[in-house]
Amino acid sequence: AGGAAGANGVATTQNVASAINDAITKSKTDTAQAIADAEHKFDGDTGTTSVRKHGEVLSVKGGVTATTDLTTGNIGVVSDGAGTLNIRLAKTLTGLTSAAFTDGTHTVTIAGSGIDAGNTEIKHVGKATTDDAAVNKKQMDDAVKAATDSVTTLGDNKVSLGSDSG
Repeated sequence: AGGAAGANGVATTQNVASAINDAITKSKTDTAQAIADAEHKFDGDTGTTSVRKHGEVLSVKGGVTATTDLTTGNIGVVSDGAGTLNIRLAKTLTGLTSAAFTDGTHTVTIAGSGIDAGNTEIKHVGKATTDDAAVNKKQMDDAVKAATDSVTTLGDNKVSLGSDSG
């Protein structure tokens, strides 16, 4: 490239221009190749680091493929400014249609149809104060004892129900 030197070994304008063009072309080609070969590394809390070259796809998946089964506003992404994006779950979840919690033996499910406690006790239930609230065992035991005490006291007295005629 560049051709032969001019008379007395002095470069001609054409030689200089050709050499400059060749250098620029090579620089562009080298830069483009370096960009194409550049690797981007991605990792998570666990697993193997994923390596992708510039232009290659990195897939991020959550497991649910039906968009009608998804909600919005429950997950946030917070940058730490040092190269890490932290995915965070909201403290208050909204738009859910059900949730299931399993401890290995029992599954507790909360859904539109109600709460299924998975054959486990529901503990730390406060005293019911309205007609539509659930009572706890102590409230029920107290009510049964009060009814039993009333019947025992009543047993000493004669009570007539309905007509005395026979």
